[in-house]
Amino acid sequence: MQSKTRITPAFVIILLVCVLLRVGYFLDAMDRPDHDHPQHDAEFKEYWGRAIATGDWTIPEGRHDPFELWPYPSYPGYPWFIAAHYIIFGIGPTAIRVTQFVLGVCTVGLFFIFTRLLWGPIAALATMALLTSYWIFPFSETTLDQAALSNFLAALLMFLLMQFLLRLSWPGTASLKIHKSAGAVSRKFFFSWLLALAAGIVAAYTFSNRPEILPFILLVSCWLFIITSKKQGFIRATATTAVFMGATLAVFLPLAIPNIKMTGSYLVGTEQKLHICNNPESSLTSDTSPYLQTILDGVEWSSFDMPVFWENYARYHDLDPANHVQMNDHMRNAALTFIRENPGLTARRILSKAVLTWTPTEIDENYVLAYEKEHSPILRYMAGFPLALAGFVFGLGAWLCHLFKDRRQLREKARVEIPMVFLVLAYIGVFFVAFLPFHVNGRYRIPMIPFMLLFGGYG
Repeated sequence: MQSKTRITPAFVIILLVCVLLRVGYFLDAMDRPDHDHPQHDAEFKEYWGRAIATGDWTIPEGRHDPFELWPYPSYPGYPWFIAAHYIIFGIGPTAIRVTQFVLGVCTVGLFFIFTRLLWGPIAALATMALLTSYWIFPFSETTLDQAALSNFLAALLMFLLMQFLLRLSWPGTASLKIHKSAGAVSRKFFFSWLLALAAGIVAAYTFSNRPEILPFILLVSCWLFIITSKKQGFIRATATTAVFMGATLAVFLPLAIPNIKMTGSYLVGTEQKLHICNNPESSLTSDTSPYLQTILDGVEWSSFDMPVFWENYARYHDLDPANHVQMNDHMRNAALTFIRENPGLTARRILSKAVLTWTPTEIDENYVLAYEKEHSPILRYMAGFPLALAGFVFGLGAWLCHLFKDRRQLREKARVEIPMVFLVLAYIGVFFVAFLPFHVNGRYRIPMIPFMLLFGGYG
């Protein structure tokens, strides 16, 4: 009781600080020009969401129509979120950012619950404090970008998988048929499958925002099968995995099939980026290169201007722009040919991008992140990537030391803690590796940071 009495005030204080920091930064960020006039990727996503909500698909003046080429020119999850928000709350730049702030606070709360179940209340409070103190979260919540939504979905997915594992790992599970009635057994398995179903839906919608999560989804399906087969046997493991993958595919296929029919690929732009990031003039940290500018012929590189790239690339290489499969094959083959012919250069580039991912430098893309932090009266005093990296290294090291120090508890930890830590590390690893064939920047490592701070909380 005394411990609970101490935990509750600490939780309330940290949560209050989390809210106040966001309110303060929100009032400051309202003066940024992109609050009312989003730029680059945010401009296109806002247009797409508004078009769905209003039915007005008029292309902004001076822009091109990428929907002439693809049913989904980019990944539709975040534009769908914007559209739903506009339909419910009306069109405007302020309300959606308030909603993203709420998602940010809810993400902190979910991490508290998840960490408390995994490592106890002290680690949970520490993780919550670290997430509250980190600058990129309130900043990304003021931009029309999927970072806040994706982090919330990732936290929710981990929470659902943790609940599934806890339900599966109750004492006496193996002998449940002896000690429980048939009705209790049925209810237990029903709720387990319900959790697998919910996790599949969340995973699929996360994929519609961040397709880099695909290897992690496949890993989760294998994880579910192995974990369930050990506790409940092959048949129930197969059924559980089928429920998870069935829910994922039910959400994924309707948005994938239109693009696959037209282009032979759901991941529109992957072949373009692979080629742009693997040629003699490629940059480590940006799409921009002399080669790309030659193809664009002076046009800005954005989702609106993908048709210009497409048509100019076809003319540049004597291809048919209407033949999407031929175009994608040509760009993919050009990239793979460059990689095969330049293995040393490719390896050096990948190594450099790997190092840049873990450096304190906030690499620029749509925003000059270092300046955004430096010139904000609130963000300048908040923690940056050195805290996330130090916390991750120290926390992971401490966890490994504790794991092997007391081998008597190893069997107990293997029930829940080790499988969940494996998933967390896999999630970090997937997002670290996913961008190495392309380019790296500060925005691309945002999905890793909450889970790195999780280990910081343990440390």
